[in-house]
Amino acid sequence: MSGTNSSQGGLTRRSFLKTTGAVAGAAAIAGVATPALTALAEDANSGSANSGDEIFAGVCRGNCTGGCFLNVHVRDGKVVRTSMRELPDPQYNRICSKGLTHVQRIYNEHRIKYPMKRVGERGAGEWERISWEEAIDTIVDKWKTYQEEYGENAFAWTNGSGNYATLSGIAPMGAWARFQKAMGMPTINTSLDLAWGYAAMTYLGNKEFGIANEATDLLNAKTIICWGGNPVISQIQTMHFILEAKDRGAKYIVIDPVYSINSSKADMYVPIRSGSDGALAFGMMNVVIREGWQDEEFLKAKTVAPFLVKDSDGGYLRMSDLGVEPTEGPVNAATGKATVIDPICVWDLDADAPVSVDEATNPALEGKYDVDGIAVTSTYSMLLERIEEYPLEKVEELTTVPVETIEELTRIYTQEGPSSIYLYFGLDHYTNGHYSYRAQATLALLTGNIGKPGASYGVGQNRGGGGFFLNAAVNSPAGAPANALSIPVPMMNRVLEEGEYGGKPVNMKGVYITHYNLLNNMADRNSVIEWMDKLEFIVVADMNMNETAQYADMVLPAAHWFETEDLFTIYQSHPYFLWQDKAIDPLFESKPDFEIYQLIAEKAGRSEYFNLSPEEYLKELLDSDVARQRGLTYENLKEKKAVRNLPEPYNVSDTFPTAVGRAQFYTEPNSVAIWWNNGQEIDKSKETLVYWEPPHEAWYENELAKKYPFQMMSEHSKFRTHSQWWEVPALLEIDVEPLLKINPNDAVEYGVEEGDRVKVYNDRGSVVMTATLNPGVMPGVLVAPKGWEKSQFIEGHFSSLSSKEMNQVCNNQPFNDALVTIEKI
Repeated sequence: MSGTNSSQGGLTRRSFLKTTGAVAGAAAIAGVATPALTALAEDANSGSANSGDEIFAGVCRGNCTGGCFLNVHVRDGKVVRTSMRELPDPQYNRICSKGLTHVQRIYNEHRIKYPMKRVGERGAGEWERISWEEAIDTIVDKWKTYQEEYGENAFAWTNGSGNYATLSGIAPMGAWARFQKAMGMPTINTSLDLAWGYAAMTYLGNKEFGIANEATDLLNAKTIICWGGNPVISQIQTMHFILEAKDRGAKYIVIDPVYSINSSKADMYVPIRSGSDGALAFGMMNVVIREGWQDEEFLKAKTVAPFLVKDSDGGYLRMSDLGVEPTEGPVNAATGKATVIDPICVWDLDADAPVSVDEATNPALEGKYDVDGIAVTSTYSMLLERIEEYPLEKVEELTTVPVETIEELTRIYTQEGPSSIYLYFGLDHYTNGHYSYRAQATLALLTGNIGKPGASYGVGQNRGGGGFFLNAAVNSPAGAPANALSIPVPMMNRVLEEGEYGGKPVNMKGVYITHYNLLNNMADRNSVIEWMDKLEFIVVADMNMNETAQYADMVLPAAHWFETEDLFTIYQSHPYFLWQDKAIDPLFESKPDFEIYQLIAEKAGRSEYFNLSPEEYLKELLDSDVARQRGLTYENLKEKKAVRNLPEPYNVSDTFPTAVGRAQFYTEPNSVAIWWNNGQEIDKSKETLVYWEPPHEAWYENELAKKYPFQMMSEHSKFRTHSQWWEVPALLEIDVEPLLKINPNDAVEYGVEEGDRVKVYNDRGSVVMTATLNPGVMPGVLVAPKGWEKSQFIEGHFSSLSSKEMNQVCNNQPFNDALVTIEKI
């Protein structure tokens, strides 16, 4: 195929529709007179009546938290449809439009069939077919040459969230981690949706299902506040629990800058200025304190509220400050050193003196004291002072939420409970994301609405046993040349220009990209292209020829999820490990990622570090007492296909596995976590006591707003998971093109009418889209869907508009923290 302009070998959209029996939820689409949907319905109907189909267990495991359990129907060696597969708890049975269309992903004209290398300009679409042997030889030769000439950081690894499988995906406890360590490659980390994790882990700790209760517990709530999520679109497999709770009498409140379908389901909709969520949380705390609705017993027993903080350095007053020598505790398995026990002090009202927190009988919440010449203040008193900085009138100005609404919202949350705050990464898309999350969490702690039936805060997300009971040692082969360097994507241009990161030399020449449509999903797309152009060799392993694959120097055909045996353990909103059967052999010359890793490691002379078969790897991963107790063995999973990995029922307790063993709204300065470090100056005063500040760019007081008066917000589509499913014909017949939503009043001012083409731009880039007038969008805000490919825009690219600016401690890409302007064309 030398010199061809197509990677698809003559498979056209028409021939695809003729030859592919498509999947699907037939009844819902039968009779729709569009080619792909009609084919989908006809095949699904015929398949449902065919008793000769072989049925295999399958899992839909993209980055949507669904984790749907599927039947994969195979006829004459070909996948012909998918359907919902029963889970042990039928409340979790699920499938959606994306899961119903996997056949159109498997047999797609954009499927990468065989290894290819670029023969024209990068991105020009000119390829030459090569053998797997040549592909592996070239990759390993480049890797060796670059590392020998330019150092250990010359050839990097980067992966996204395209497939949460264990063997051939990117599950955090998956085989990719062993491969990356075996090869000694540094990581380019995606820096996506990290603000929530940063806030949650430092304030509330890390648990097996995140810090929220299991989804079924929403049925116990009397009030549910959706704040930073859109479950109707983005977590549709959780939304039914919310609707069922409503049917039982629960009140559903939505706080959102955009009136959406989710907002239409609410009993109370609270429009809010985008990025001001933390200020609203402070306003609600102000009402809580004013009305005396705080849960003082919870604060005393479960949080850092009574801890005494030294005015001099911000550290906690400890018993060693009172002359009591620290003692040795258990040995830390990671460091091999004994832990130091130096208890934190509180002021005990019964003793009228500072005592160890574990010995206090009546700890004081409020107070300032002098302890042997050391001035100290209770953490709770510090919190009260911080809350006073947010009187309701100021909060109304910041958020646009009226004082009366703040008061009523707070009353419902505190007095009509138990109450749960449901969120999902909406606040991550601002530079101030983790500040807003922390303010929300502090509100939940202040009122005791956390860790109880029906009272929860945050994201319910199966952690798959990672760090809790799975055997992490499987990914740390003895003697492997592991490379711990991890560079945030937004830093790449600067790193390549300066030749270092975190004080380490970086002369990067090549990168291996997998499960990751980098050019589509990263902020400031033009900046990404700049640093990719500085690299000599880019390898992309993927199922389809997306825009990142098109920009590679070599592409490797990765097998579809149903073409290889695997295990799904993580990033789903249900409590099960799910088994993936191999339904068909990999099509064309595609290979499972695990097999690709084996080939590379063997050729590179690193097979001793990547020397397990898929079965051996899974058995070793599941080798723990807890896994065995829960029935999570290789044999049991392969037989039963779905095994619960959490205790039943699962509600998070009111214990918090933080550094101090309690929920925190204060962190000592020397304990501030820094998730990226390139020598930047850090103002730790922002990271100790719960705090809020406006977004970096998308804020009404920003001078840049005079030039770019609109905030550009992204939204998810129910027909895509980020950029996945971009190529599926049936879904493209429903979701035809990316539309720009604009408030009708703004449209009048700029002379824009329904259906007009509009250019959206700022200093970073531009995109042309078709406008649609939507009164649910606030004036001064534009909304557009993410995940569309470059070829699907009229001109430009939506991802070119966003900023790569990062917070000082949390390397999170702030997609919605962007200002733009528009013009009709």
